[in-house]
Amino acid sequence: MFEYHRSVIHGIGHVYRTMIACALLGEKLHKSRDGFLAFCGAYIHDLARLNDDMDSSHGMRAATYCFPKYMNLWKKYELTNEESSIICSAVSQHSTCEWMRPLDRGYDVMAMLKDADALDRCRFGDTELDTNLLRFSQSRELIATARLYCHHTLNLNEEITFQAFIESCNKIKY
Repeated sequence: MFEYHRSVIHGIGHVYRTMIACALLGEKLHKSRDGFLAFCGAYIHDLARLNDDMDSSHGMRAATYCFPKYMNLWKKYELTNEESSIICSAVSQHSTCEWMRPLDRGYDVMAMLKDADALDRCRFGDTELDTNLLRFSQSRELIATARLYCHHTLNLNEEITFQAFIESCNKIKY
């Protein structure tokens, strides 16, 4: 899955932390299915990166080329066509301006993915997250948790299963 490059910035650790933040946001917002859809989007959101430089089109490439690669996974989780479309829209918008508005179906999935991705900006240092850009107040409530997960897992950037990553996170002392 992460054959494109092993990166502290956009590699497996970042992807897994973004997935976790999506799930946590879904629970905090009482929108677990939308959180799950954002979680699915987080799985592929940076897979079409060519490098760690600024690249506003990597989200669109991930939705176009990476989403179809995991059709067996999406079928396993019984995603509807509408849900698949929502995930692709969220992934496309995570690296560029958002065209969805709060009342649009799928907005919450896109907003959760963007906020979860932003919460992992702590990997650049504590001053990199502009909390005014977060879409949900519940995202602000997760900042300390995101920092703790990031600090504990920043060095986990080799191939590691999600389950092993979670087990590592479960060892964190709060």
